[in-house]
Amino acid sequence: MKQTKIRMISEDAILIALTAALGFVIKIPVGGGIFTLVDLMIFIIALIYGPRRGLLVGGIAAFMIDFLSGYPQYMFFSLFIHGIQGYVVGKYGWQARGYKRLGAVILGAFVMLVGYFIADLILLGLGGAIVDLLSTNFLQEILGGLGALILYPSLKQVIERIEV
Repeated sequence: MKQTKIRMISEDAILIALTAALGFVIKIPVGGGIFTLVDLMIFIIALIYGPRRGLLVGGIAAFMIDFLSGYPQYMFFSLFIHGIQGYVVGKYGWQARGYKRLGAVILGAFVMLVGYFIADLILLGLGGAIVDLLSTNFLQEILGGLGALILYPSLKQVIERIEV
């Protein structure tokens, strides 16, 4: 069935809300920022739906999480960094198999790590940027990437069955 604009926008809104809710509910303050599962959702959505949804969901959900969690200094960094992360994973991982999918997730994780290192350099200085990179961001990408690669096949099958 051809997707209507209304349906597409509705699905985008639902995916953004689910991602933001997961990231907001499961968050652990660390250093100057927070550890969340937003990357897990960004990876999964980008792999299943492609670059457009990866960009939208990644950027908007991460922006909302920072705003609602009391980290407004990161909102616009998150909008850009997670948006690009979702786009990159979707561009190279959507409809890809095996190592190409893994490569897309690694590339997306790299985008996030470099992006937040630069943001933390601006906001926290070199020491804070290194601490956040090693304590929070690296772990967030490892868990998010591995979780997405493990969950992707099952979630993809479920979504294909329920799509009308």
